[in-house]
Amino acid sequence: MMNENCDFQEIGENRYKCKKCGYEVKIRQDPTKIHRACPKMSNVEKVESFVSTMADFVTSGFKTSEEDKAAERLEICKGCDHFDGNSCRLCGCVMVWKAKIDSAHCPANKW
Repeated sequence: MMNENCDFQEIGENRYKCKKCGYEVKIRQDPTKIHRACPKMSNVEKVESFVSTMADFVTSGFKTSEEDKAAERLEICKGCDHFDGNSCRLCGCVMVWKAKIDSAHCPANKW
């Protein structure tokens, strides 16, 4: 799942702020013309991602990854720009847990 664009609202003359992530921009053009992937997921997007991952986990018969594989996945996450120290900004998952689910995948296709 990829994030949607920022959702800007006007906060001053030619100043706009994303309602989801707080990113601010000063422009003279229509803010709907700004196509910036919002790094913050809405709660609905997080729930959708979680449900999808859990459905795959259930379908797999609750298969977990070997410890080495889970640790390798987490190390990849730690070196990724989308990792915030706990969760992934692309899928919203807590990566210490997602890395242990064998059927899970990285939304940036890194594992």
